[in-house]
Amino acid sequence: MNGGELASLVRGALQLPPGAADVAEVSENGSGKTYRVCAGGTTVALRLTPPDERDCFFTRRMQAAARAFAGAGLGPRPIAEGDGPNGGGWWVEEWGGSRSLPWTSREEYAAMGRLLARMHAVPTEWFDASRAEAVRRWPLLGRVTAGSHAWVGLAWGLWEDEQLFIDWAQLSGALAPEHPAARRVVTTHGDVHPGNVLQSGLVVDFENSCVCSAIYDLAFVVPSFVTGESEAAAARAFVEGYLAAGGWEAAGWAAEAAVDLLLTDCMLYGFLLKECGSLFWTNFFDGERTDAASARAHLQACERFAAGVRAGGAAAHRAVARGGGPEWEGKAWPCRRVCDEAAPVCGDQCRDEI
Repeated sequence: MNGGELASLVRGALQLPPGAADVAEVSENGSGKTYRVCAGGTTVALRLTPPDERDCFFTRRMQAAARAFAGAGLGPRPIAEGDGPNGGGWWVEEWGGSRSLPWTSREEYAAMGRLLARMHAVPTEWFDASRAEAVRRWPLLGRVTAGSHAWVGLAWGLWEDEQLFIDWAQLSGALAPEHPAARRVVTTHGDVHPGNVLQSGLVVDFENSCVCSAIYDLAFVVPSFVTGESEAAAARAFVEGYLAAGGWEAAGWAAEAAVDLLLTDCMLYGFLLKECGSLFWTNFFDGERTDAASARAHLQACERFAAGVRAGGAAAHRAVARGGGPEWEGKAWPCRRVCDEAAPVCGDQCRDEI
């Protein structure tokens, strides 16, 4: 559809008078296309869904999440939806403004922690229908706990070796979080980063949203920034903001040692997702299959590594929370997802260690 057709669609949906319109594509990564449409004195976001995703599980889950976040005042308000050309669909919602710039100050990280605490307070009932449908379509998920990270990727991780998938999906032992704030089953955004937080304070892009353990969102952010003392300070501000907004101070779970524990939980969980998640998420793509024996051995190695970190007790937690810690296969750890080679951000010294 061209700009004129997109503007006409919005005018019809909102019953706006004819006139000049301004249309700009603002799509980020993810499915479909998103446009900012200004017409009739109104500015909205228009999302187009491809025909093959119009009535699929993931689109229904995403729209249910969008409504849940909007209902809690955390996402743009949905206005209208309908069938588009060629079997596709469209979705109009209020324009929430521009996306945030990269977080740079401790104050910004603390604010994002407080915002995440609000997200995790969104009632979880919105996901009940999606969870039930997922189990009907992929029965193996019936063996997965409500807090598992498997709900984020769903079918991406359905491995031929059922027990291997369950071992990966069910966090246990040293890889499981110990801080009670991280163990809760909550509404999870699934992709928390500055590009998905608008300058108005609303959040967008719910393709990965579900209900699972709170550690998923926390670990999605923290391992991205704990690469040294200055980055560790930013991660600590994020976690402290989260705990304060969630009321964990009264029970003593926001004290310094407890923050160290939560940061360690985040680093170990993020480490698991980076080191083992791709073994399952690439399973549906030709040419990227990893054999089950290698995947199992790698998962077991990660578990042994985590057990070694946990065995160090409070001293190890303190070191990890401040950007130190043991090496993993010769790499500095903790580091930005053990220095993702696709987007190295740890500086020349860290990249050289890879």
